[in-house]
Amino acid sequence: MLSKKKKWVLVFFLILIILGGAYLFLLPQKASYSLQEAACIFNELPEHCLDSSKVWNPGITFFDVELKKGRDTLSVLKSLLYEEWGIEFVKDSMNVLSSLFPLEVLSSKKAGCMGVSFLALMVAEEKNIPLEVIMLPNHVFLRYHGINFEPNRQGFSYSNQEYAEKYKEGVWTGLEWAPLSKKEFLGLVAFNAGNAFLRENPKEALSWYKLAGSLFPEYPGIINNRRIAQKMMD
Repeated sequence: MLSKKKKWVLVFFLILIILGGAYLFLLPQKASYSLQEAACIFNELPEHCLDSSKVWNPGITFFDVELKKGRDTLSVLKSLLYEEWGIEFVKDSMNVLSSLFPLEVLSSKKAGCMGVSFLALMVAEEKNIPLEVIMLPNHVFLRYHGINFEPNRQGFSYSNQEYAEKYKEGVWTGLEWAPLSKKEFLGLVAFNAGNAFLRENPKEALSWYKLAGSLFPEYPGIINNRRIAQKMMD
């Protein structure tokens, strides 16, 4: 049998899990939240979970130290993501939670465009760096002072023309090229999380699509996939 102390510890963690799951869907109503808080909430953890992270905090220290050496911001960001944190590209990873949610990416060291971009944007927000995220068909990339940053190629800089050619066969929505807001990007993350559950757990997928729709209602893929999830449940 569990001791009284262990029972209280178990109850405490169960409360955190329950509150985390509930708080996830209050995210759109919260007046102000950071990307770090959102990353914690997506993993159903307390919103300040990164305060004690043994990976995130040393990474931010590394970033500061390298900047003080006179290195340019983009090169330090590349070093942080792909060397210090050792993140590697994984194909077809947009809808895989372990390579989508930042906390899991820091653990798995595997990510695609969404996971790397999420982490990079978190660093940029922490350090007040004007980093933008741009959406293309089934892809996102980053932009810093007009310089494109390809997350799946360790920050390689493709031109807009090269991107347009590469993704010309995709489904274009009219939302491409303009920088996404924080809320829109998180909506896209939630959409991809829904896609991760769609085949095996349409009920869970539908919950994520509802969250995505509240954050990024203009994105047509959310409505389409909500209908698919609902039909699978009927």
